[in-house]
Amino acid sequence: MAIREFLTERGIDPNESAVGEWGPEQAGEVGVLVTPDRTAFELEVEWWDGRIDVISKTELIYPDLLLLWAQGAFAAMSLLEEETPTGARPLDILVDYLRDSSDRFRGYPTGIGSAREDYWSVLAAHFIDRSIALNTMVVFHWGSGSDEIGGGLLDAQGRCFHFTGSLEVPSQR
Repeated sequence: MAIREFLTERGIDPNESAVGEWGPEQAGEVGVLVTPDRTAFELEVEWWDGRIDVISKTELIYPDLLLLWAQGAFAAMSLLEEETPTGARPLDILVDYLRDSSDRFRGYPTGIGSAREDYWSVLAAHFIDRSIALNTMVVFHWGSGSDEIGGGLLDAQGRCFHFTGSLEVPSQR
C-alpha cells in the first residue's frame, strides 16, 4: 500500500505502471518499476515498526543505472506496450544491456587480480580448445566473486554455453 500511495502522491498511476523485477535488499526490498510514460525507476522500500516506507526513487538513465535493471525494465515495458502501445522500443533496453555485458566480459582479463586472471585463463582455454572465439560471443549474463565465475554465452553459430567455475586455493598451515 505504501508504494501505491507513494506513486499516487507523485502523479504516477500505479494501476497503469508495471513492476519488472522485485526482491529483498538489506532491510527492505528493491525493484524496478516502469510508469505509463515508459520512464523506468528503481524503488527501494524499508520496513519500520510494521509499516513500509519508500526511501528512494531513482530514475534509471542510460547507460549505467538502466543496465543494472535491464531485464526487469524490458519485461515491464514490454507488458505496458502490449496493453497500450506508445511506440516505445523495449527491445532496445535488452540489446544495450547485452552489448554492455559483452563489452565488459570481453575486457575482463584487463586490470584484474591474479586469481581472476586464473579463472579467465581456464575459461578462455576451454573455449579456444573447442575453436570458439570469446570475442565474438554475446553474453547473456555473467559475474564473478572472490572465489567463482559464472555466466551464459551465445556464439555466432547460435550455440548457448553456460559456465560456472571456482578456484580452490589450498590453505597454508
